[in-house]
Amino acid sequence: MNLDIENKLIPIRESVLKIRSFNDCVKDGSNQPILEYIVEKLIEPGIGLLLGKSNVGKSICAVQIGNNISSGTKVFELLSTTKNRVMIIDCEMTDRQIANRYQYSDGEFYQFSNDFYRSKLNVNILEKNFLQKLIDSIKESIFSYEIKFLIIDNLMSIIYDLNKPSLVLDFFVNIKRLQEDTFISILLIGHPRKGIELSEKMDLEDVYGSSYIGNFLDYAIGLRKSKLNSSEILLKLLKTRMDVNNFNEDNIIVLSLGNKMGVPVFEFNRYDTEVNHLKSNTSINMNTDEKMVSEFDIIKNCKLLKLPNTTIAQIIGVNEKTIRNRIKLMEFNDIENPTNSD
Repeated sequence: MNLDIENKLIPIRESVLKIRSFNDCVKDGSNQPILEYIVEKLIEPGIGLLLGKSNVGKSICAVQIGNNISSGTKVFELLSTTKNRVMIIDCEMTDRQIANRYQYSDGEFYQFSNDFYRSKLNVNILEKNFLQKLIDSIKESIFSYEIKFLIIDNLMSIIYDLNKPSLVLDFFVNIKRLQEDTFISILLIGHPRKGIELSEKMDLEDVYGSSYIGNFLDYAIGLRKSKLNSSEILLKLLKTRMDVNNFNEDNIIVLSLGNKMGVPVFEFNRYDTEVNHLKSNTSINMNTDEKMVSEFDIIKNCKLLKLPNTTIAQIIGVNEKTIRNRIKLMEFNDIENPTNSD
């Protein structure tokens, strides 16, 4: 794999290492500003990713969060925010489409915060030096408009091939440098890889594209429709650098995508565990699915032979993660439907 790194190397004229004792590092760190959430328990400073399929409403969610941050109001009327000026780079929708989406049924338009800005790309991403032009333009906008929180919708519109490590690496190295130079926080919007089953738990492996993406993220948020009820949207914190993950698989946020006089809005429904949404009402008992019953029988027999999950995955023709989730579902089914013993 050639990342063409050698041609980009800059001669080093001084040591690249700054060496101190571990105790000095702790002392210096304790004197730095405490990291505070931008959105309570959910969005932290740094670079993050909001991950979801095209039909899940991730752009609506991103705009709603951006408007809440720019106005200092609660996200989903639940999570408090630190008020900051926000800009979204919208690579998908036209002004007319935006107007249609945020027009009330009586003809009036939704009023966003005056500290919420929207920008459009006016250059082809295949144009020479596109990335550098983009970074320079973002930096100029940050200083001109005093932007503190940036949303980029979406990653696929900026990097034309997310499976090409050199492109992904180049983008994230530049965006990371931008974030460190300006102290801005950045939320990227991304798509999941294809072929994900709704019976599988959300995690960082779901991100479409190079594995480099997950390495550069400070936090990641997953959005997905519930398999139990397709009208409900699940929000899960997939990664965080804070001490505690407040919205992991044991405490996901269940949302409803409502409609207030014609304008879409996400509303808080309840907290729940993720496993409750990995099965549907029509197949709550795994014994009703003949194909799945066959797979479970194979897994049980393989486990009796003490075969590893990777080998079982090859036998059935799925990935190893699916096998892990099948085993968890089997264990869950045993708890829900215990076999009567004599």
